[in-house]
Amino acid sequence: EEGDPVGFVQQFRWKAELRLLLALRQDWWGTEKERELVAALPGYLGRRSGSVRVRTFSAMHLEASRSSLEELGLAWESAPWHRWIVGL
Repeated sequence: EEGDPVGFVQQFRWKAELRLLLALRQDWWGTEKERELVAALPGYLGRRSGSVRVRTFSAMHLEASRSSLEELGLAWESAPWHRWIVGL
């Protein structure tokens, strides 16, 4: 439903990188809506160039969304929390 909360996104910049932490409702994981949200966020946040790093809030979220987010050109990268997906 329009206007219903679906979770939250936390963003911050580190050096030349925009970092996004996604904590979305489970029914959004791996969906077109999630991909559209992730694709729109850099432009919405004023980021036109540089790399974007997306972290899911849980390993289960990453498992459900990984292939979907890879369709955006993001690639999984090992990190201390093992839930980063990176686009360069």
